[in-house]
Amino acid sequence: MITSKKYNLINNVGGWAMFVIALATYWLTLEPTASYWDCGEFIIQADKLEIGHPPGNPIFMLAARFFANFASDASQVALMVNAMSGLLSALTILLLFWTITHLVRRLVIKDGQTEEPSLRQYLAIMGSGVVGALAYAWSDTFWFSAVEAEVYAFSSFCTALVFWLILKWESRADEPHSDRYLVLIAYVIGVSVAVHLLNLLCIPAIVLVFAYRKFDNMNLKRSLIALLASFGIIVAVLYGLVPGFIKVASWFELMAVNSWGMSFNSGTMIYTVLTIVLFAWSIIELNRQQSAMRIRISLLAAVAISGLLFFGSTPWIGLVLLAVLAGVLFVYFKKNLPVRVLNVCMWSIAVIFIGYSSYALILIRSNADTPMNQNSPDNVFALSSYLNREQYGDRPLLYGETPYSEQLKETAQIYENGNYYASYATVKKKGAPRYAKGISGAVSIFPSGYPTANDSLNNDRLDRRGGDYYALADYNYDIETTSELKMLFPRIYSSAHIPQYEYWAGMDKSNMDYETVTVIDAATGERIPETEYYYNENGEPAQRSKVLPKPTFAQNLRYFFDYQINHMYMRYFMWNFVGRQNDICNQQGELDAGNWISGIPFIDDARLGDQSLLPEDFGKGNKGHNVFYMLPLILGLIGLIWQAFAGRRGIEHFWIVFFLFFMTGIAIVIYLNQTPSQPRERDYAFAGSFYAFAIWIGVGVAGLWRTLMWLIEAKKNSKKDNQTATNDEELQPSSIVDEPESKAKMSTYCAIAACVLGLFVPLQMVSQTWDDHDRTDRTMARDFAINYLESLEPNAIVFCNGDNDTFPLWYAQEVEGVRPDVRIINLSYLASDWYANQQRMQAYDSAPVEFLAQPKDYAYDRLTYAQIIDPINEPTEVLESLRSIYDPKSVYKYGTSSLIELKHPNMYIPVDSAAVVKAGLVSADDPTLVDRIDINLTQQGKQYLTQSEILMLDIIATNAANGWKRPIYWASTVPNSYHLGLTPYMKSVGMVYQLLPTRQLAELPARTDKAYDVVTKKYRWGGTAMNPYIDETAGRMLSSVRSSMTRLTAELIYEGDNFKAQGDTAAADKKYRQALEVLDLIEKNLPQSAKRYSIFSEGMDMGMHYAHIGAELGDDKVKQKGLTILEGLLKRAAGNYRYAVAMQSLFRYPSLTYENHYIPYYLKQFIDDYESVGGDVDKLMKSPEMAGITLEQLDTYRNQLSSSSSEEMTEEQQALQILSELASQAADINRYAAMSAEEYANLSDIEREADSLFYLSLQFCGLDQEILSQYEEFKDFDFARAKRLSDEYIRNNPEVAEELQSMM
Repeated sequence: MITSKKYNLINNVGGWAMFVIALATYWLTLEPTASYWDCGEFIIQADKLEIGHPPGNPIFMLAARFFANFASDASQVALMVNAMSGLLSALTILLLFWTITHLVRRLVIKDGQTEEPSLRQYLAIMGSGVVGALAYAWSDTFWFSAVEAEVYAFSSFCTALVFWLILKWESRADEPHSDRYLVLIAYVIGVSVAVHLLNLLCIPAIVLVFAYRKFDNMNLKRSLIALLASFGIIVAVLYGLVPGFIKVASWFELMAVNSWGMSFNSGTMIYTVLTIVLFAWSIIELNRQQSAMRIRISLLAAVAISGLLFFGSTPWIGLVLLAVLAGVLFVYFKKNLPVRVLNVCMWSIAVIFIGYSSYALILIRSNADTPMNQNSPDNVFALSSYLNREQYGDRPLLYGETPYSEQLKETAQIYENGNYYASYATVKKKGAPRYAKGISGAVSIFPSGYPTANDSLNNDRLDRRGGDYYALADYNYDIETTSELKMLFPRIYSSAHIPQYEYWAGMDKSNMDYETVTVIDAATGERIPETEYYYNENGEPAQRSKVLPKPTFAQNLRYFFDYQINHMYMRYFMWNFVGRQNDICNQQGELDAGNWISGIPFIDDARLGDQSLLPEDFGKGNKGHNVFYMLPLILGLIGLIWQAFAGRRGIEHFWIVFFLFFMTGIAIVIYLNQTPSQPRERDYAFAGSFYAFAIWIGVGVAGLWRTLMWLIEAKKNSKKDNQTATNDEELQPSSIVDEPESKAKMSTYCAIAACVLGLFVPLQMVSQTWDDHDRTDRTMARDFAINYLESLEPNAIVFCNGDNDTFPLWYAQEVEGVRPDVRIINLSYLASDWYANQQRMQAYDSAPVEFLAQPKDYAYDRLTYAQIIDPINEPTEVLESLRSIYDPKSVYKYGTSSLIELKHPNMYIPVDSAAVVKAGLVSADDPTLVDRIDINLTQQGKQYLTQSEILMLDIIATNAANGWKRPIYWASTVPNSYHLGLTPYMKSVGMVYQLLPTRQLAELPARTDKAYDVVTKKYRWGGTAMNPYIDETAGRMLSSVRSSMTRLTAELIYEGDNFKAQGDTAAADKKYRQALEVLDLIEKNLPQSAKRYSIFSEGMDMGMHYAHIGAELGDDKVKQKGLTILEGLLKRAAGNYRYAVAMQSLFRYPSLTYENHYIPYYLKQFIDDYESVGGDVDKLMKSPEMAGITLEQLDTYRNQLSSSSSEEMTEEQQALQILSELASQAADINRYAAMSAEEYANLSDIEREADSLFYLSLQFCGLDQEILSQYEEFKDFDFARAKRLSDEYIRNNPEVAEELQSMM
């Protein structure tokens, strides 16, 4: 089909017009600085070419580095990288326009039409392109990624580019040199892999375009064959070519370094040069076509060096496939060698290699020891782990375990105390060896148990040889699980998410299948039932076959469809094309959070309850509330249906777009196999699928045009039939509309109508989505990160944990140069040896962190866990306890595996009072000064320490031993469980908690002398006074900043009250006025116009503090301000109350967000608090907002909250409840008892403490085995084990024994 110059001009102008509109949209709504989640990290990569999280994105780094050059100063770098996302997104819209016009043109203009397209054809084609492009440009998910520094905008551009290129090839497939488009597509795929792997999912659509264009008579069978071939290409690239380069390079590297004594990365350089030479040779031979033999040999050598065929962890599969390829080349194609096909294949492999070779940047920059060097991929083995995302683990896809699966066991004989005992050993599957850079003096403990004495000797030989070498750190291995509990297509598999699975799949132990578990008989290799001990009805120990629950396949599919498909894909799809309730993260199917809505009451209310009752913050008052009235969905369905029924070409195009839609949507859902309770919404992963549906929205304009024509024709034919049946007279000329000229005119009118109606759809979308994507003036991520850093004293160390309290801080420090003296330590990363090594280096103005451990002490994953096995409970200095862990003798052997033993869990850090006074941490007369800081792990219920915890203690204790030279802090967003019992020794300073050698009476009180100056002089406000769009993540951080300030006001008020009690009114007034100043800063700079105060956190605190200060200062205006805030909160809460009550009447157990769920139960307490500071409750209850709500109703709800307490139950009710709760706990204890040592080590501290205390609970309740045996959970309960654990716990915690004795 040949297009005219006029058509090309109009098409090009139309495309670039869409580009300009999209670019203006995105650049007008750009975030001016870094955003939350990974954005700060990506901007650091752009600014300094540092190494981000696996699997890296070197092409993104290089492109972003180019844009960063346009920044006028450091504060503008983020804006330039954000602008790059906007530009790439606008280019995606350009390509989408051209894609839609190509597809519609192929259906509207028939083959053989030589004349210029008519006006109606132009309108249908260009109107389709405009509507589809703008609908996607203004859709929620795509727009969100277009205004921040994320890889998804770049990934979407690559997806759009390869799809557009294959359509360009389709138009030129018969021209000479058309194969260049195929090679270019391969290159873009190679480049896109270095941005994000999602682009590979376009391959099925690409293959279908190729097949439909090149082969005649394509039917269902041949289409399926083409699809299978496309899946084979994906597998070859994803599991062959992409990892194959690295795999073959690692073989060269190991030989060069370990065998030839060369330096690190020498083998990689040899491999790279050899690969280039062999690729060039093969391409030259294919181009010359002078010798078929040389073509065959060079091609075989090039494929071998590429690693394309080396699937799996061993070379044998690759060697077999190479032999097969050799047979094909030398035997099957002995006479007629398909040079053109081989040429395209070879060029494609070469250009993918060129694109993928950008990962050399990661290797090079990692060797430069950049400050951010995640996973430190400075050698090919570390790079392989980095690219394979090994730290994130695997999940089953087609066949695998279920949540209650246990490790497969085999019978074994254990020798102990001169006797052999029958036992079970875990069955593991040995994997590939794992190599790491050799560390002098380091000895691997080989936790897997697979390495032999020769492996240890070889490591030792290489260490003694000196120079660079790679040590065998261990072997990878997979834990085999019980086959009886495995299932096909396992969607329910994670033991850590059982309660969430029960919610989504409607499963519990009463409706699951139960399977008898077998073990392997070591003597015969046969499967025999696993036995377990229990107490029979006579209280005697007995044995029986072990039975475990297994979800039914129906429950598995229910979870797949209800959660993974509906909740984690269709909900996002409907956000974009139907409407969105609000921007609140929905984790448990809450009725009031992040659901899709249409804006049509009878549709929405039937699913979610009466939406008119939804509180303002959850509905129309939430900027994320968007209603499209289903118009984009309807238009897309019109396009989908019309395309599918528009002849053979139409159905071919339908399947092409469908597989783009499916592979970038549902296929991702299947591959990710997500567990419940994701920490954030994941709609960004499906932008490619929404892109495909936007094509159908565009095609919908042409479909609407044809639909209007069909309706008019149907009406005309109906009228003609009626007139003929009535009088059989000849129709008047004026009634005839099927004359060519009249029909053409009517068709033009219909095309105009279709364009106008279609254009209304994106205009309606942008009217809704602009306000929740306009991030101008929002600088919260950067400013609040600076608040963290400015809360710290010079040369401080601050521990953080999550993305949003790490990446923004790194960005502020590394890009904008804020507080380069501070050392920011992420506790999650501290669990790795590479990150521990980085703490030993200078980073900007931050001196190396001093700690006792040496690289050899934590090399080769030696310190993954330190287990408490046979503890010595005498109080021991932390550094002394750690020395025993680092001692090579601390290795504890169990079976064939090893772990490190923690002998001294009862630790303390001695405090040198003179040193801490000199360091300015406390005054000499501070009555709360302690002589030591206690860290008793057994009291905390901990039975092991992770490497992160070990090194954190090491850093703290070493710093204390060195005279407290560096202040130690934790970010306020780090959970208390990460404090290792140090919370009582901390005070709040701004956005952080500081470790001090003082024991606080209250939890985390503010250190007012420091915090007041930080808040009033150094805090930044994130542009919130300008009322920017604040999404849920930014809103949580805003609440954290407000809470840091109300903690300060609470402590200032407390100090003021103390001064007043002592009669020092001047000092008291000063404290009150300081608190008032801080509250006024919140009101002015973090106002409710940006985000309303939360009644459960900062809101009530602010109102109560204002009222208290006003009363103490005698300032009625201040007091009234507090009462006004409280009144506003309570009146707003009335809406939450009505909504929650309504949902409880409509749904049996409605799932609601925390605020809506608990407001009914706490509202009376809040009203009481309001009354306690002088609020007029009678006036409040008579206000219109409180209409229909009585104090008696609220008292009833408050009583319901406490009615479950035993004080309000009869003795019989109490006994039944206690027995029921104990039976429920016993089920968990039985599960713990069946675990291996490795599994048990992975339990939380709370779970292990519950295990140890359970027998004490039975004793305390006075329950014997006879009473308990009526419950199924106690029929096989191991009372002896429970008693042994409780005895150990009492020995380790004598104060518990004393407390129990006093209670009994």
